[in-house]
Amino acid sequence: NEIAGEGDVPHASIGAARRMMVRDRRLQHEVMVEAVQNHMPTCLVIDEIGTKQEARAAMDVRHRGIQLIGTAHGTGLQQLVENPELNGLFGGIHTVILSDHEAARRGLRSKSVQERMGPCAFDCAIELTAVGTWVIHHHLADAVDRLLLKHSQQRPLTYE
Repeated sequence: NEIAGEGDVPHASIGAARRMMVRDRRLQHEVMVEAVQNHMPTCLVIDEIGTKQEARAAMDVRHRGIQLIGTAHGTGLQQLVENPELNGLFGGIHTVILSDHEAARRGLRSKSVQERMGPCAFDCAIELTAVGTWVIHHHLADAVDRLLLKHSQQRPLTYE
């Protein structure tokens, strides 16, 4: 609610956009689905995605072709990817056992790797790393894949 103004008066910055209040935090995922089903938005802004149900609702929004802007709290991208409640935002994570040949082809020591199961809810992400400092992940799926492979070939842009 604080994204678009607290209370009954919407913040002037949202203009003519429709705002749906979430009266009970535990029902945010239902309000997300209701917004999509009943109001046909072109963009949905969601504050503090924090549960598995909200992550599923965010993926539902994505699959319906609606632009999604949201926040999720964590110590960093890696912590969010590893969070079982939120990793659905990143396509879900599962462990795959590779053959000896495939592990060698990939140059891996371990045959057990974690991989994304599907697309991310967001195309890009901004990770706040400190006050006034952030990292932009222009291609979130690639950033998640690099995290899961435990190596980074291309550093995202960092701004201070």
